[in-house]
Amino acid sequence: MTWTRRSFAMAAAAASVSAAHPRTVDPTIVEAGFKMTEGPVWTPRASLLFTELRRSEVREWRPGASESVLIRSDDSQPNGLAFSPSGVLHMCEMRGRRVSAWRNGAAVTVVDRYQDKPLNSPNGLVFDADGGIYFTDPPFGLRRRDNDPAKKLSFNGVFYQPPKGDLTLMTAQLSRPNGIALIDDGARLVVSNSDPKGRFWVTIDLKAPGRPGKMSTFAVLPKAEPRGAPDGMAVGPDGCLYATGADAIWRLNKEGRMNTVARLAADRPSNCAVGGPENTTLFITGRKAVYQLAL
Repeated sequence: MTWTRRSFAMAAAAASVSAAHPRTVDPTIVEAGFKMTEGPVWTPRASLLFTELRRSEVREWRPGASESVLIRSDDSQPNGLAFSPSGVLHMCEMRGRRVSAWRNGAAVTVVDRYQDKPLNSPNGLVFDADGGIYFTDPPFGLRRRDNDPAKKLSFNGVFYQPPKGDLTLMTAQLSRPNGIALIDDGARLVVSNSDPKGRFWVTIDLKAPGRPGKMSTFAVLPKAEPRGAPDGMAVGPDGCLYATGADAIWRLNKEGRMNTVARLAADRPSNCAVGGPENTTLFITGRKAVYQLAL
């Protein structure tokens, strides 16, 4: 079963959702002039990395700098970025159709197949404390999406790649799995579904690393939001989830109740990451620019 239309409507009816807007502020621009930014991550060397999808680039910005610098450019179209517990940069490559690790100046494949079939188009990833990787695999990097002849998997999955061993399928029930995060000290996995027909977030209980339990609707993007869908997310210093969806950045508590903390009037947010010198800044990527917001 794929969670869209009827199954989504039934789950959404039971979800705990609040569209209250007690505090909405305007983020400030870090750098503008882009076409589609994604994948923000704060680095161990106190800088921000992010990707620009249209140019297939990874860029780095340092606090106080007037602009970012190019650190990688190829045709793999990197999207989500994350550092392993040992400090190695990993990337979801949409056109490369793999999760790769940046080692000695080159991208090395971590995983690119499931049961001898190529992955669709890895999008977002998050590490657990053991160094395992949870990642989403929608069809966004394929020209014809689900109908593309290059698509060999019959579903769009969420996967777990352990430090050693085979790739594990966590769920094949989401139509457009996208953003991904761990909450409750790694006890629950949160995944956004970026489908106009099913705009919601789910949680997957984790019995152990890579062992999925119950999947439940966590929150639903309010119907009043006229455009867009849930996208990337990050866990804040308060333990709450900060998630992008439509033209807003949402704060979701552990029960999934949500309120807006910021809106981009002339842009649409795609992802976010927590960083800064005190780990209290939310960096937000959008279609046109990268932004920052004090939490």
